[in-house]
Amino acid sequence: MKIKIILALILIFSITSLSIAIENVKEEELLFMAKKAYEDGFYEVSLGMLERFRRDFPNAPKAFQATLLSGQCYFYQGRYLEALNVFEALANNPVTGSFRDAIDFWTAEVHFKGNNFAKAIQLYQKLISNFPQSSFIPAAYYSLGWSFFQLGKYNQAREIFTDLMEKFPREPQSQEAAFKLIECFYNLKEYAELKVKIKPVFKIFSNDVLRLPYLYFYLAESEYYLDNLEEAVKSYLKSAQTSQDPKVQVLARLGLGWSYLKLKKYKEAEEILMDIKLESLEPKSIEILLLGQAVLMSTTERFNQAKPLYEQLVLLSADPLIAFQGYLGQADAHFYLGEYPQAVRFYQAALSVIGQQGVQENLPGELIDKLYYNLGLAYLKQGQIDASADILKRITRKEGQIAQAGMLFQVGLAYEEAGELAKAEEVYNKIINSYPDFCNADYVYYQSALLQLKKQNYTAAVFNLNSMLDKFPRTKLLPEAVYTLGSAYFQQADYMRSYEAFNRFRSEFKVSPLYPQGLFMLARSMIKLGKVDAALDILKSILKFDSIDSELLQRVEYEIADGYFKLGQDQVAFDRFKVLRVKYPDSKIAADIIWWLGQYYYRNNDSNLARRYFNALIQDFPDSQLVADAFYALALTFRDENNLLLAADNFKMAIKLGNPDLKAQAAIALADIYIFQDKPEAALIEYRQLLQDIPRLNNLLLPRIAQAYYQSGNYAQAKLFYLKSIESADNYQLAELRFKLAEVYETVAENQAAIGEYLAVADLAAAPLELKVRALLRVAKLYEDKEDFKGALNIYQNILQLAPSLLDKSFVRERIEEIKMNTSVEVLP
Repeated sequence: MKIKIILALILIFSITSLSIAIENVKEEELLFMAKKAYEDGFYEVSLGMLERFRRDFPNAPKAFQATLLSGQCYFYQGRYLEALNVFEALANNPVTGSFRDAIDFWTAEVHFKGNNFAKAIQLYQKLISNFPQSSFIPAAYYSLGWSFFQLGKYNQAREIFTDLMEKFPREPQSQEAAFKLIECFYNLKEYAELKVKIKPVFKIFSNDVLRLPYLYFYLAESEYYLDNLEEAVKSYLKSAQTSQDPKVQVLARLGLGWSYLKLKKYKEAEEILMDIKLESLEPKSIEILLLGQAVLMSTTERFNQAKPLYEQLVLLSADPLIAFQGYLGQADAHFYLGEYPQAVRFYQAALSVIGQQGVQENLPGELIDKLYYNLGLAYLKQGQIDASADILKRITRKEGQIAQAGMLFQVGLAYEEAGELAKAEEVYNKIINSYPDFCNADYVYYQSALLQLKKQNYTAAVFNLNSMLDKFPRTKLLPEAVYTLGSAYFQQADYMRSYEAFNRFRSEFKVSPLYPQGLFMLARSMIKLGKVDAALDILKSILKFDSIDSELLQRVEYEIADGYFKLGQDQVAFDRFKVLRVKYPDSKIAADIIWWLGQYYYRNNDSNLARRYFNALIQDFPDSQLVADAFYALALTFRDENNLLLAADNFKMAIKLGNPDLKAQAAIALADIYIFQDKPEAALIEYRQLLQDIPRLNNLLLPRIAQAYYQSGNYAQAKLFYLKSIESADNYQLAELRFKLAEVYETVAENQAAIGEYLAVADLAAAPLELKVRALLRVAKLYEDKEDFKGALNIYQNILQLAPSLLDKSFVRERIEEIKMNTSVEVLP
């Protein structure tokens, strides 16, 4: 019985296998016919068979292969969207792993055909990286290089084509890549490299009637731009003679005409250039032809014939570089015909083109200088000397123009006098850099340094003066240069060097008219260095001079009074300033005197008298630079008295009138008022705006923002901004900020984190003792709150050791005793 059952099963299995085999044959035949139709270019027929295949054999093992083939049919029919849908569906199917390289390749090809080169590049690179052994790799390399080429990324294209040729030299794509590589060099204008690389390419395409004329043309272009004009002529002729493409022929003839023109073979150039028809050229080539014809007419002094050609060139061209050459050509033609007003008009038109973005860097400097020079001459021919000077100052490269440096120097002085410091600086730098042999170069250096002092660019002023002293150690301007150098160092707050410079001045230039002023600056430098007694002696010696400038006299008396204050003799200083207030009520130092007296009363907590002086400064000297400071000081007096409304009004005036530093300081103080008024939301708006406008104030603003968030109950943001504050805090800020952060942790019941921050404060060497004690008291309380009495006792004991001079130790001792009484914990020795 068992044997019969087994035989039956074997029979059933055999019949089933035969049936499956027959079905497989049908699948294979149908797919084979679909592939054959595809290969023969009958894509619609192939699609029909593939549709039947998917319908009749939905679960066939080669279903994915059939689907891929249908996408390829769509691709070659130009139905790219349908092809893309097929390939993307396959890409999203995890079962198609063995076809992944084909899917990526054909998807990339669809994007390439759709001019989506960026996406195509991404997919080609993915294929090359993930499937280096794929049969699609050579084609992928070629299409990748072409994609870069189409995007104008010729360097990347060159690298890809080179890799393709090196890795797959026997593949047909390598030959195509060799040709594309030449096109890359041409577009990159790497003519020397092109000339070297093109020779083996000629061998590859020696029988290619389509490619060969292009290769001759590219070779001719490289010879032309390498200034091998005779060789360029030969290659242009070969390109024109071998090409069956009219466009290549006319381009080769155009290059040939320009080559003859540069070879000064004007007859041959004219035969070529005047024979080319405009309608046979594309717009860009039309411009090149017109320019060649115009240059030919100008070079052969047929200016009346050149003018309409240049005019036509300007009208036709949208390229500013071509327009520039058109205007310049018209201007030169008018100039040589003696038509100077017209020449000026076209030179100015050419200058306006230079001002456009990307033009000047693409023009030879010599050409621009020629424009400036001829325009200057055109102005001179009409008697417009000032206009001529304005133009001639721009010339930097033309030889033999050193005599113009004197004119440029005068132009620079005029600019400076008119307050146009940037233009003056440009002129001075041009003289220094372009006319090193100018006989009055030391004057230029000195004047440039004075200009930098006006601009408060003290580093540049110091550099120019030191350069001047190195190059011209015997200059007639030596006393002035040393004095000015000391002033520049003083403005830089480099008081040791300013002291050295003015001390040299005191020793070497006693007969200089600047001598009293030099002594004054020497004294000021000494005061800054803490040598106040010696400085006072020098200041008092200045008062003994027979003749002294009244303004300097006032400054000396002011510094003497302030010197006594710096020595701690407040009453002597105060009495002297009161005398100066009466002695010089309307002088240039009057505002400084009033400011000093106002500060004196403010320091001595007499707000009413302080305000009287600050208000007097504002009312009596509205143009003084101290007015903004006075408003700020007034605001501080009102804030100290909790008169926040008036404080805010005065801070606003300081913001309106002050320099950038004072504006920022007043803006922060104004925002702080909102904190005093318990308006943290309003303060936050101001703080955050300030942080955005002035990022360098983050050390001041971040803690304030954190505190405002804390005050508003937004503890998460408070924590975040305290952490940010800590990142950039110095040692002195760090302790206070970590204490504040610990308070935030404590408020939100993150007690362990709070303990960590409080202990960190206690460990900071720079933390004030009082703050350390406060932090440890907080830790002890937190330990007590969680009934860690041993930890609390240890902290209290540390407090007693840390601050043995603490005035009130009773609280700490009371806590120790209470813990010992109510617990069994012992205090550590």
